[in-house]
Amino acid sequence: MSWGGREIGPYRLSEAIGQSRYSEVYRAYEEGRDRWVALKVIDTTRVPDPSFRMRFQREARMASKLRHPHIVPVYDYGEREGLVYLAMDYVEGGTLDSRLNGQPMVWPEVAALILPIARALAYAHGQGAPHHDVKPSNILLARADWPLLSDFGMMRVFRGASRPPTVSESGDMPFYESPEQAQAIGVDIRSDIYSLGVVMYEAVAGRRPFSADTPMDVAMLHINRIPESPSVLNPSLPAMAEAIIVRAMAKNPGGRYQSMEDMVNALQVAMMQTASGSVDPTYTPIVARHGTCSRCGAVVNLLGRYCAKCGATLRPGDLTPPSPATANAPATRASGYRFALESGSEIVFPPKTELIIGRADKVNQEFPDIDLQPHNGVARGVSRLHARLHRRGNAWAVEDAGSSNGTFLNGRRVAAGEEVLLREGDRLRCGQLVLTFRAT
Repeated sequence: MSWGGREIGPYRLSEAIGQSRYSEVYRAYEEGRDRWVALKVIDTTRVPDPSFRMRFQREARMASKLRHPHIVPVYDYGEREGLVYLAMDYVEGGTLDSRLNGQPMVWPEVAALILPIARALAYAHGQGAPHHDVKPSNILLARADWPLLSDFGMMRVFRGASRPPTVSESGDMPFYESPEQAQAIGVDIRSDIYSLGVVMYEAVAGRRPFSADTPMDVAMLHINRIPESPSVLNPSLPAMAEAIIVRAMAKNPGGRYQSMEDMVNALQVAMMQTASGSVDPTYTPIVARHGTCSRCGAVVNLLGRYCAKCGATLRPGDLTPPSPATANAPATRASGYRFALESGSEIVFPPKTELIIGRADKVNQEFPDIDLQPHNGVARGVSRLHARLHRRGNAWAVEDAGSSNGTFLNGRRVAAGEEVLLREGDRLRCGQLVLTFRAT
């Protein structure tokens, strides 16, 4: 049914710009504020579930509270004459779906679109708002380089809270749903990680990982089939980018990134390393807390319990901390970024864009990137999580991480949350341990 030309509350509907089984989206004019909005309209007679209105109010209220530069803002929601509506910002640039033309996109272009969406999801997850329907048609393009994520919570509105949302039941083709959505079993934020991985796959490969004639057939492929390697379809795809996609699309949620923050970190490192041409295809980009996989020797994330190199889901007993002799080996004439200690030892920075300075805690399996425990860290007042280093182009910045005895740069205390750039010869003091920064 078309409601073009009708007035719903303060909105006068113009042309339809989208539709699904349950709803239509119209470009609508709000005269009182002299603005155009995108108005999602749902005929409640199509959804006989008596709890639908309550779910709609709950999800609309949650969506209206989300404030992020890459989330479409929700202005208003309500009900008139058996129709519920949701008013959102009207974005003229179309969707990512219309931009995907069956040809592989180059990795830097894909990363520039996916990273903002990943950051938006990380923010929303932190607000208790998973999406559950991440797909190209829900990614709007305010500009070619400015994506916006829309439709938060709408899948839960139609599926209900009594069981996880499953797209295949709606009659739509579930090209982007996770295996757990397809099976209607426990769904959490890692389902969004899988769906974003599918979107990345399609963008870099020029086609979806799974296609079939019926929704059920597509759902079964998500459950049982390993997709063709995206690098086969796009040989120019960097190995690190492919590793991110493969990990995000792991069938078992435990094999994926365990938070969207982890995926954001991996994307940031991949963008920087591929841009600089310094790419290690076996390197797993993790911000902190890492160890060594006892099965294959790769660096693994202690939080995720997953080895991206050999594919194993690890138990705590499978992990061994990195050897201090390896991580902090003295170098007589080292090159690259490093710290020189008063003892004459030097600590070379690992190949990451964010580093944790502290001291190892074997009991809690915390192993900082720059471990000051072998350098008398306890006696010198170094905290387990003392400071953070951030790569900023060709420079490094330091901030205190809430240490007990403070972080000082050239005698001045670095405030919590303050980032200060390091320069050749700067003296960084963690507790009473002095580290001299060397960049040449």
